[in-house]
Amino acid sequence: MMNDKARRATSLLGASAAALLSGCGPDLPDASEITTPELSRRSDGIRGGVETEEHPAVVGIAIQHSFGIGACTGSLIAPNMVLTAQHCVADSPEGGVICGETAFEDPFIPSSFLVTTEPNLPFNPRDYYRVSEVHVPSGDKDLCGNDMAVLILTENIPHDVAFPITPRVDSPVEAGELFDAIGYGHTGDGSGAGTRRIITDREVICEGQDCVRGGAPVTRKEWIGNDGTCEGDSGGPALDKQGRVLGALSRGGDGCTYPIYSAVYNWGDWLRGLGLVAAEKGGYEPALWITAGISDDFDADDDGVDDAFDNCPFDANPEQEDVDEDRIGDACDPTDDREGAGGAGGEAMGGAGGELAGGAGGAGGEVAGGAGGEGADPGDMIGQDDSDGGGGSCSTQAGAPGAGWSLALLALIGLRRRKTR
Repeated sequence: MMNDKARRATSLLGASAAALLSGCGPDLPDASEITTPELSRRSDGIRGGVETEEHPAVVGIAIQHSFGIGACTGSLIAPNMVLTAQHCVADSPEGGVICGETAFEDPFIPSSFLVTTEPNLPFNPRDYYRVSEVHVPSGDKDLCGNDMAVLILTENIPHDVAFPITPRVDSPVEAGELFDAIGYGHTGDGSGAGTRRIITDREVICEGQDCVRGGAPVTRKEWIGNDGTCEGDSGGPALDKQGRVLGALSRGGDGCTYPIYSAVYNWGDWLRGLGLVAAEKGGYEPALWITAGISDDFDADDDGVDDAFDNCPFDANPEQEDVDEDRIGDACDPTDDREGAGGAGGEAMGGAGGELAGGAGGAGGEVAGGAGGEGADPGDMIGQDDSDGGGGSCSTQAGAPGAGWSLALLALIGLRRRKTR
């Protein structure tokens, strides 16, 4: 049997944490009904879901640790801002999760991460976006209740590649509410990892204080989903029926049961503060969820199509015409990319390929070796009331991936293919 660190080094799922649940409302089993008492450090992929290419804003995250490689899932919530789980960006001590004792270490350096909108984790580093900053809550390092992180990218992901998903920062989840889960994890038996999948119509069993019963390790800043499946890969989103992010997957019981999500609502102020930082760095106008804390449906051009699905969110185009099928509506597309149309095609797609992973074939400088031992620069604090999910954030500085990323991704994809057989 592999030890814990070896298992994480060969896992596509990163350093995900899992915990034994008991006594969370009438729909959860009693402690006596749970047959696997050992705590696990695994949060598996979606079991029973289907592959999807329709959610490019649910992104894959390739991670290069000092002890191996891994992958997580995230949500693009602004053009250069990805929401994920803190256990995807920082180590915690080996062994099971004990709330109040298991604590995060410093986050890895930014060059440890690459982010992709592709539905399958690609091998070429140029199919990824680089990360310039890693933000985690400052203060309390307890894994339970603080499993939230933000990656700020070195460049904006164009809207025609992926339109950001709005986080629901203005209202908490409610018991009985339905949600969809998306992630890049495996399907419950070790196969299929590295492919984005969705499973629909999951149900929120309980949230916050309602979940803290019978010693169940759930905090007021978390909530639990139902029914014996893993609701997504580590850091992956739960989406409400309006397509807004309710939470990032933190941990769950063995055998893909009862996933615990970090609640977006409880981190609203922290996320809004980081949203302002990301908007300034990206040079764009921040969304209403950032400036006003409003996460209702948006239709900036009043054409009847929600901005999250509108191929021209700022130009009215109710019929969503797209003659060259490049996902940029005719109302706002400056070029016609059809063969023979004479357009400057390459520019229309917004640089999705060019300088994404930059320098992948370079001198191999800063690969991320020993990243786990590198500390974060505690500067660039973003203040927040501790009663609403902790204050501040710590930020590491930018780095550039070297040639080692090509080898790491080759190993990552090779592992995925072996597991798929």
